[in-house]
Amino acid sequence: MNTKGTAEDRADQSRPSHAADQTLTPSSLADTAVPGGLADSSRRVGDDTVVPEGRSAGTYLGKADAERAATPALLTPTTDPTTEVDGIPYECLLKYHRRRLDDPWMMQRIEAALAGNPRVRAHLSSLRFLDLERAAAIQDAEDLGHFDPTSATELCRQAAATDGDVFGGEGGTTERRREWARHTAGCVFCRRMRRRAFAREEAKRAGLPEGRSLLLDWLLAHHYTAVLEAIAVAINNSR
Repeated sequence: MNTKGTAEDRADQSRPSHAADQTLTPSSLADTAVPGGLADSSRRVGDDTVVPEGRSAGTYLGKADAERAATPALLTPTTDPTTEVDGIPYECLLKYHRRRLDDPWMMQRIEAALAGNPRVRAHLSSLRFLDLERAAAIQDAEDLGHFDPTSATELCRQAAATDGDVFGGEGGTTERRREWARHTAGCVFCRRMRRRAFAREEAKRAGLPEGRSLLLDWLLAHHYTAVLEAIAVAINNSR
């Protein structure tokens, strides 16, 4: 009798159970930069500006580096199914993005999924500008702490009343979109509300279940969600 089992059996026994042992939680993010990562991120341009007008990318990245240094390196064990996509833990997707995944079996599984699974592709694509997006989220959270709800404009009130859906799909005329771009460049509340609406649309396009976010937004939302929602409540109550 073959007591050793087949090579495939032995390989199955040796595979780490990522989903059962450790999965990522947003507040335990330990994301160190990879060679070339910031160079790629620094090319971001467009209406939905990551680095708001009047701020330098260097300042943003400095804040992100400082927070990374203060972030615990250990990941919080959890069996929460919302921390994986089609059986691939978020932790492994983040490590793959950072080129720090040292599990050949999981590496093969992710690369196979990238070839035929649009949800996995969407999660990884969302991380393309992770360093700048994370630094912007940290800065915006700080700025939201100084936002005065009594200074809200009509567009701020619309954003609060619709949970950002006023920006959904970039509808309206070209002039209207330009107005939004000008306003959100200087209004941290609407900038984050607009990003939140876009995140919902991106998750829907990726085929995620209702209420689920792409990995980027799942990682970053804890920085600013509480204060953003408190401001929205204050604006709505002031009507």
